[in-house]
Amino acid sequence: MLPALLLLAGLASPARAVPPPPERPTGPAASVTDAEAPEPIRFLERYRPTYFLLGKPITKVQISFQIQVVRDVPVYFGYTQLMMWDLFKDSAPFRDINYNPELFYRFPFGVRAGFEHESNGKAGPDSRAWNRVSFRYGESRQRDGQTWWWWSLKASIPYGMGDEPSRQIPRYRGIWEAQIGLTDLFSDFFDVNEIFLRVYGGGRSKVNPLQGGQELTYREKTTARKVLLPLYVQIFHGYGENLLDADENRWGLRAGFGF
Repeated sequence: MLPALLLLAGLASPARAVPPPPERPTGPAASVTDAEAPEPIRFLERYRPTYFLLGKPITKVQISFQIQVVRDVPVYFGYTQLMMWDLFKDSAPFRDINYNPELFYRFPFGVRAGFEHESNGKAGPDSRAWNRVSFRYGESRQRDGQTWWWWSLKASIPYGMGDEPSRQIPRYRGIWEAQIGLTDLFSDFFDVNEIFLRVYGGGRSKVNPLQGGQELTYREKTTARKVLLPLYVQIFHGYGENLLDADENRWGLRAGFGF
């Protein structure tokens, strides 16, 4: 399942370049008509960052995409899968995998509203799951035809936490999340570069940013390098990085590649 998802997420890569069309067949297959030729999946877009990050306290892998459900109607299905991977332990097990499907509607004035589910697919005492009704508002500013900074604010109403560990999730993930990003800080050196900060609330009030989490991510890409994937560096501090370990206050320092 993972290779297929990574391939699908690659279609939603944040790189600016539009992928080339599939090569036309040669030889005996060259007679295939355009109507018979396979087409790429349309309306598939970048959603959250997609990356492989190696570091401490555990390797972190995330894939994410969104796709328009109905043509000419701004209803979207989004999917994010976060994997915490004990890569250097015997048999290299995945410690926790968080599945986060969403269905939302985009309004024309920067507001998005929808429903999302998040769970880790485990049973017994390790099971974690919650649902949210979410509202997000965001804006961006452009310079020379390109976005150079953006921000968003998300508010959520949690529901559907069946067991006691799941009912504690809002204490570590809160009921709000804010993001701000800057792009093209070093446009003279890199084709793509972006730094973005994600902060969310937590604590008994579910709104205290000092008892939630803070995540700072930087990515860059240049065509001068042989490796085509963008480089990522990420620092995390706080609670709720993943569902199973949501109550753990941790520092994370990781680096790797985006897709």
